[in-house]
Amino acid sequence: YSLVLAPQWRLGLGVSATVANANYMRSYFGVTPAQSASSGYAPYTAGAGVRDVRASAALTYSVNPRVAITTVVSASSLQGDAKDSPITRKRSSATGIVGVSYAF
Repeated sequence: YSLVLAPQWRLGLGVSATVANANYMRSYFGVTPAQSASSGYAPYTAGAGVRDVRASAALTYSVNPRVAITTVVSASSLQGDAKDSPITRKRSSATGIVGVSYAF
């Protein structure tokens, strides 16, 4: 969703989710019996489903018609089998970005 706050200011809001197949989930969140034997983590089979959900907000200031400065903050939370995996250390995270764009 995008909203013009003032002539030079724009606010963007978004929500999203990542859905992954079983191969992806097993590769990133599963623990095979061989991996379990060498790592000490319990064997774990992650199935297909929602990997994570995210919410973000972006604020953009247009310095002039060619230059804009954008700040973005985003929060993400693992879901389902990804969240329950024994190798998952953090179930949620936050990120921030500041960028400058120039139009040619």
